[in-house]
Amino acid sequence: MDVKKLGTRQLFLMKRESLEKKIVTYYEQSGDADSVIEYLVAVMVRNALNLTGAFSFLCKDLLRDLFLTVEPTDTLRLFLPFFKEYFESKEWEGLIKQYFGSPSEYFSQTEMIRSFKNAFEKEGGLDLYREGLVYDIRSRFEDAAGKRHLLTIRDVDPNKEETLVAEILEVLTLLSIFEVDGVRKFVALVDYKGGGHVETTSYKVGKAKQTEEDTVVEEAPTNTKTKKQSVVAAAPSPKKSNKLSYEEAAAIVEAEYPLPGEEALTSESPSHDAVDLPPKPTSSYVRFDKTPEQVEEEHRQKNLKRRLDKQQGKKKDSRTKRNRKRK
Repeated sequence: MDVKKLGTRQLFLMKRESLEKKIVTYYEQSGDADSVIEYLVAVMVRNALNLTGAFSFLCKDLLRDLFLTVEPTDTLRLFLPFFKEYFESKEWEGLIKQYFGSPSEYFSQTEMIRSFKNAFEKEGGLDLYREGLVYDIRSRFEDAAGKRHLLTIRDVDPNKEETLVAEILEVLTLLSIFEVDGVRKFVALVDYKGGGHVETTSYKVGKAKQTEEDTVVEEAPTNTKTKKQSVVAAAPSPKKSNKLSYEEAAAIVEAEYPLPGEEALTSESPSHDAVDLPPKPTSSYVRFDKTPEQVEEEHRQKNLKRRLDKQQGKKKDSRTKRNRKRK
């Protein structure tokens, strides 16, 4: 049966009672003694940095049972010195003999772990603690592939010196329980920063509710008044169109409504500039004593007026108009 392993969130964020149940349940389902021992070592790191030592002797009965009954492994042998206080003196002597053969072998093989254990038990010598502040440590580790990972440990003692904190964090580099896609997470400590802050108020929105609110914000309808204003701004002003001179209006009509024969002269993109009509041969100047230029200009003005009237919807009989003029 595949049992899900515990991660940094459980080991460094869960409360004592819940975490203890998690670890016991994990062992009952998996029988994985090595991982349980490493979980408890990680919790010892958390406890050594904790302000009140709230995680001392976590899972004491389970741990005693593992060391006293399970077949010795390299993992159990490596981390045994961390748990000396869990056993009576006679039990401890028996474990040394069982795991190392003799006290001399025990001391020669466990020097590094015993040094880390001393770091666990040291008190801080600084005077940085202030009432009302919450302290945490943000550390960075490099994994086996060279990538960096952040680990935050909360409710820590701010009075521990930086070298002492770094030595305690180094213990995590001995553990194999933290992995990402088969790559060990905490291979080397890069750095850490500790600090204190004031917690005022806090609030957590449920995932579904938060998504809904975000959608409302993103898709909120634009104010109707704003929409109307933007449309009016884009449209031409009515007052401005009423002020067009006759020549301007004629030029627009001439461009928009060309006479037959003028289409070929019109460019692809309509222009609002006045377009001169092509010259036409005429004999009117003979009858009305006008120069050819005057006659042509008169024709031009009449054509422009006719097209302008057509655009404005005026319909008049041109023949009636001519008859009235003759009378």
